[in-house]
Amino acid sequence: MMPGTASEHVAARPSWRCAECEDPWPCADARINLAEQHHGCPTSLTLYLASCMYDALEDLTENPGPVRDLYDRFLGWLR
Repeated sequence: MMPGTASEHVAARPSWRCAECEDPWPCADARINLAEQHHGCPTSLTLYLASCMYDALEDLTENPGPVRDLYDRFLGWLR
């Protein structure tokens, strides 16, 4: 894969910002990549993101950061 592709858009803990673009994770590119990786398996994607949301809630509660938008960030975009 070429530099700057979605595979580099991973969460940087404990801030839960994208390591590549620094947007809140999962950023737009990470969402595309995750949807492609879990194509045909929406349940596994939902479970993975729910697990990430739980970890983010724990990290962001221990460290100052926004926690109100976590559901929208992690699960609200799934259809």
